[in-house]
Amino acid sequence: MVFGVRQAKLWLACLLCALASGCREKPDQTSEEYNGASFIAKVVGFHDRQFTNAPATNLQQAFVATHWPYPERYHQYFRAYGKHAGFKSSLFEKYVFVPARFTNNSVMGEIVLLNAEAFPNRNGKLGRMIISKTDLVDTGWMVKWYPEEQVREIFRAAGQKIPDPPGPIPPPHEILPLPPPPLPARVEKYFEDIAANYGPGRAGGKPLMWITFTLVMVVVFLLSLIGWRKWR
Repeated sequence: MVFGVRQAKLWLACLLCALASGCREKPDQTSEEYNGASFIAKVVGFHDRQFTNAPATNLQQAFVATHWPYPERYHQYFRAYGKHAGFKSSLFEKYVFVPARFTNNSVMGEIVLLNAEAFPNRNGKLGRMIISKTDLVDTGWMVKWYPEEQVREIFRAAGQKIPDPPGPIPPPHEILPLPPPPLPARVEKYFEDIAANYGPGRAGGKPLMWITFTLVMVVVFLLSLIGWRKWR
């Protein structure tokens, strides 16, 4: 009986330690950057189709000309990364357009814009998202992360300088903090972060959550059963 109690307690302790360790790391910024850059490519692509002879030269221009709403949610998401958010006042500062679109063997299509500042991936290596225009994918745009050294080499090979980050550009209106999500959504996101940090990817978050809840219930049931038999 003692062996059973110790085993159950050990299982529960290991499970709690594993869950606690999952919150020590932030989600990989690269995945958030990919989502943000894909959204920006959509806006720039919409501008290109509307103004075929006058491509955008900055992000604010693309949003204003297409009447696209300012992406408050992405603004708040990237704010959470502090000094690596990539902007000070608004997302209009986060990406820069190249002076003249060009190609490189390492990039699919024409390079149009990229992160104004490098950011670290999960391993702490600095790099940037390059957004390029291509006919080889259905969306017409390719988004890919490149290490900072490779980005510099791509621009050196083209005889171009990486554009400097723009100065402060205020958002079109005050950005209010996002309301906290409901508890079930926060719990699910917690497990998604654990899954993203330790291998399976964010899609494995929900299965991991239900497996964990099941294991906790089983362990608690066994402890209760052992305690009841012991004191009966």
